[in-house]
Amino acid sequence: MKKNRFARLLALCLFGLFFLWGWRIYNVFRIIPTHPDVLEVLWGVEWYHKALLEKNVLPFSLHIIFHPLEWQSSTLAHTPFLFVLALPLFEVGGAAFAYNALTILAILIAFCGAFLFVKRFAPHFIAACAALVFTFGGINWASVGSHLHLLCALSFLPWLALTIELLKHSEATRLKILGGVFWGLMINFSLYGSFIGGMAFALLGGRLFHLRWVKNVLIIASIAILTSSPVTLPYWLGMHRTSVHYYGIEHNLYWGASLNSLFIPSFSHPLPQMQKLASSIYKGPRDESGMANLGIITWLLAFISVIWALKSKANCWELVFLTACGVILSMGLLLKWDSEPVKSPIFHPLLKLIWAIGYALKPGVFRSPNPLPSFDGGIPLPGLLLMAIVPFWEVARTVSRYAAVGSLGLVTLGSIALKHLPKFVRYLLLIVWLIETLPHPINGVRTPYELHPAYKWLAEKELPPGEGIVDMVYPSVLIGPEVLWAAWLHGKPSASGTGSYWLEHSYKLWAYFIQNDLSNPDVWLILRQYRIRYLFLHMRGEGERKMWELITHNPSFRPVRCFDSGGVSYPWGYEICVAEVMELDDPMNVIREEGWSGKEAWGIWAEGHKSRVTWLATSRQNHLLHIEAFPLCMPGENQEMRVKVNGHQLFEHLWEDCELWEGKITIPSSLVKEGINEIVLEFKYAMSPAEITHGQNPDPRKLAAGFTKLRAEPAD
Repeated sequence: MKKNRFARLLALCLFGLFFLWGWRIYNVFRIIPTHPDVLEVLWGVEWYHKALLEKNVLPFSLHIIFHPLEWQSSTLAHTPFLFVLALPLFEVGGAAFAYNALTILAILIAFCGAFLFVKRFAPHFIAACAALVFTFGGINWASVGSHLHLLCALSFLPWLALTIELLKHSEATRLKILGGVFWGLMINFSLYGSFIGGMAFALLGGRLFHLRWVKNVLIIASIAILTSSPVTLPYWLGMHRTSVHYYGIEHNLYWGASLNSLFIPSFSHPLPQMQKLASSIYKGPRDESGMANLGIITWLLAFISVIWALKSKANCWELVFLTACGVILSMGLLLKWDSEPVKSPIFHPLLKLIWAIGYALKPGVFRSPNPLPSFDGGIPLPGLLLMAIVPFWEVARTVSRYAAVGSLGLVTLGSIALKHLPKFVRYLLLIVWLIETLPHPINGVRTPYELHPAYKWLAEKELPPGEGIVDMVYPSVLIGPEVLWAAWLHGKPSASGTGSYWLEHSYKLWAYFIQNDLSNPDVWLILRQYRIRYLFLHMRGEGERKMWELITHNPSFRPVRCFDSGGVSYPWGYEICVAEVMELDDPMNVIREEGWSGKEAWGIWAEGHKSRVTWLATSRQNHLLHIEAFPLCMPGENQEMRVKVNGHQLFEHLWEDCELWEGKITIPSSLVKEGINEIVLEFKYAMSPAEITHGQNPDPRKLAAGFTKLRAEPAD
């Protein structure tokens, strides 16, 4: 008993040392970690406090980012549950204190849970060291100071695993309830908890094939669904009310972990020697796709444990299964090395089969009947099959986070190995293991309540009703937590945004500037569609300076001025240049997408048999489509035009001559949706002037009709 007490005391001392080394924020009331994602949480806590306790309104729908449409805050990665949980802490010490207190609490919960879980397989001191590795290494520590929602969710993973382990020996009702509550808490903190919690049931091993255990899992899942409803219901409603952009399966492919990123020390390790070792093995991106660094010693000890189990016939295969599930699924869709898919034509038939299944079940994800070029020749992993058959699997983009499940299995296997090694070797490996796990320090900055001078200028401006701004960096629209925080402080809506989920109309604006630069004379038309009055260009480097040069020479803009930072360092420690978007006189206010020639002094030609435009509607209401057009005349032919709105045919017009036709068509609200709407103009024929005049007019363009006016506007 005394030995166990001493081991626990030593474990607490080690935890304290690791925590004090890694957590360098000592003024928890004023200082926050430097990662920009912290600003999302600060905003959420302050907004939920204002909405729930001051205004007595629901905090889900608001007009602050992703202008000009409403944004559903329940779709943010940091969940309503987290914000509500932080409110009492906010009352005690403010938003920074709430963030820091939740972070410290999550670290402590993770350590205690991991210690209790590993203690079932190893002595107290070894279990404590393994718990340190789980808590201060890999994805867990990478989430500290950045992704609080994920950190909180992962902190309950070992508690869920402990409950499942206890269920093997006693199927008591209270354990099933606890399992459901722990799983539900994980989901309440982060929707990644749905799949991460599900992976924990790999600990049941072969029991999963017995009906009795399937029933137990279903009972736990039912409790988890009920427990997580405070987050899942608002999330579902929010997603249902908005049009969210899906980035595509190639995006999912990118965020899987590379095989060689899994068995290295952290590339942000405080010791340069460890950083150099990690960099010599893994040369891929240093983002979340490469952060699942589980350590060399961790893998070595787990391997020793498996060898020992094979020799002694000990039963640790359920831990191996848990590890395999987490590690393999964290690698995503294809096997990668240095973030590049490993190619092997041997697996092409298997890849094609899985792709065909996905195309049949999820054509919105697997968008072509054959594998995309980036997948061709790749080695498919189980994650690709799960994406094909499991509902919503593709929504969890950053699958490298699943390595946390593998980490729990690995450190437990490592503790079993240490238990059976000679004492000298055991303690030597323990020391090296802890050195390898030493976390990089989390430093802080003062909570940035002081606005950049550019935003101070904006805060004093009165914008016309329904108008807002857009924040930009090279090469396009700025998407980041600093946008949300700035909008919260200056009080004007921004067409820029934050979070993992972009609204479809915001993605289209971002994509437009990827394809078109600010010298385009029609850029004002795009920005005015989004009701943007001012453009705020964040001058972070040479790319932005070139963008500002284009702005100053484009009549679409009126440069206001460039504001220096005025001593403000975080998160706007640079110059911001502001330009007003001019509203020029133009008979066309829609966005030309395809099937159009270049603009001419009189108007524009529609090219080909189909021309497409889009417009942005801020509400579902009747709209008027104004058309002034004349056909390309062909002897003996009458041009015909069909107008389709969002896939529904609305109107037909037949020209009986070659004269200009003027029409005003009502688009009923039933065909209009909030956000991007599409108008397709289909023509009976399209011919080139060269064909009609037998070469006298050399114009080779296939023309259908000339438009002098094309406008879509809300009906009064």
